[in-house]
Amino acid sequence: MSSAVIKQINAFLMAGGFVSQDVHPQWFEILSDAETLESTNHIFSHFNRKVTRTSNGRTYYTVFVRMDEDARKEMAAVATRHKKEYRHVISFLRLTLNSISGGSVPCGGAKLRESTLVEVIANNTNLADSLKLLCAMVAPQSRSDQIPSMVKSVLRWAEKSGLIDNMNNAFGDWRFNGKVDWVNDMNAAFRDYIEIPTEADRSENLSLL
Repeated sequence: MSSAVIKQINAFLMAGGFVSQDVHPQWFEILSDAETLESTNHIFSHFNRKVTRTSNGRTYYTVFVRMDEDARKEMAAVATRHKKEYRHVISFLRLTLNSISGGSVPCGGAKLRESTLVEVIANNTNLADSLKLLCAMVAPQSRSDQIPSMVKSVLRWAEKSGLIDNMNNAFGDWRFNGKVDWVNDMNAAFRDYIEIPTEADRSENLSLL
């Protein structure tokens, strides 16, 4: 492998990129080499970061090693945006995908077609109402209440936020990138935190037999 490619991967990760097995197969294979990953982490350690994987093992990204003041500020900003925007968009797309194929979870490499989303949402009142709320949240500048326009606004927001990539603009084909795997991990972490029972809850649920 060339040092130029390694530098390109490192620059991508340092800028907050997500290397997905499905979206960046060659880069993923390079990072999966133990010596390469160790060398990369040695470099990143000078910037208070290290490269890790999402829980599904299909995406590499960077995390802070030590929580200094700058790291805390950045993490707070990320958590705030996740709470206000990311989780709502992914949850909505998950519901929509479930309506299309059943049981689908947005993950890196998964594809979706804009026209299919529009059709499914137009035939589901709950999804249509949820889309209106979501559009008002992430794309308040959009004045249209027509489903095709709202879907386009949400997808453009997701693209700008680094969650999906446009594969074919003429046909409205999109693909989730590795960042969605990280969002799924964040969702799981928030759920685990919220759903941890208190000591009182545990004692009340103990069997009396």
